[in-house]
Amino acid sequence: MSASGLLCYCRAGFEPELAAELTERSALALQGGHARADRGTGYVVFASNDSVALSRALPWRELIFARQKIELIAELRMLDPRDRVTPIREALAGTSGFGTLLVEHPDSDEGKPLAGLARSFGNALRPALRKAGILSSRDDERAPRLHICFIAGDHAFVGRSHP
Repeated sequence: MSASGLLCYCRAGFEPELAAELTERSALALQGGHARADRGTGYVVFASNDSVALSRALPWRELIFARQKIELIAELRMLDPRDRVTPIREALAGTSGFGTLLVEHPDSDEGKPLAGLARSFGNALRPALRKAGILSSRDDERAPRLHICFIAGDHAFVGRSHP
C-alpha cells in the first residue's frame, strides 16, 4: 500500500522525542501530518500528504533526534515469506533511477533479529530490481538510494533518500 511521509530512525527509547521534534518542525514549516511512534522500536513514521515537500522542509542535518530520514513510498504488511520481492517490485512500479539498494532494520532489540533477513533479502531483491529497471545496473552513489526497512518478517517500509 502506498504511503506518504517520512520514516526516521532514532536511538531506541528516543521515539517520543523524535515524534515531538517532527511534529513541531513540520508545523513551523506549514506542513501537516502526524507521528506514529512506539517506544523502543528505533523509528518514527511521520505521515503527511507530500513526502517530498516534507523532506525538503525538514533537512536531515537540522534534526536532532533522527539518525536517518527516508521519504516513504509504501508500507507493506502481511508480506508472504515465500515471495517478498513481488509486492516490493509492484510498489515501485513506475519508478526508476535508484543507484543503491539498502535493506535495513531498526537498531533496536526488536530489530536485531531481522539482521539476517535484511542481509539475505538484499541479495535476492537487487537482481530483480535491476532487471525491472528500477535499480541501476551498477551502484551509483550519486543517485537516490532505495531503502527497504523490515520492522518484522512480514512488514516493511519502502522509501528513498538522497545522498
